[in-house]
Amino acid sequence: MTLSLIVAELVTNSLKHAFPDGRDGTITITVERERDVYTLVVADDGCGATTTPAPRKKNGLGQRILQNLAFQLGGQIVLEHGDGTVATMVFRPQTEAAVRVKA
Repeated sequence: MTLSLIVAELVTNSLKHAFPDGRDGTITITVERERDVYTLVVADDGCGATTTPAPRKKNGLGQRILQNLAFQLGGQIVLEHGDGTVATMVFRPQTEAAVRVKA
């Protein structure tokens, strides 16, 4: 549940901020696992923070919520802005059930 909230928030942020004026773009979501460490990456090829019409607050409410959710999974989110935005979270969940997806 926590991981889905993080992904939903990051994708929503991309949709709201990365593609102004109907600009086309791509959002990619990847999750990799190496032993008991997971890496989640949500990236867009949007305008990036430098040209966003309404500059984002570095420690706004959304960022604090994301970091608190990441903390629940034993991780931290790092945002990189440039040609688009890349959000990377490396985490080590307490149990395998924390990241299990039911098919």
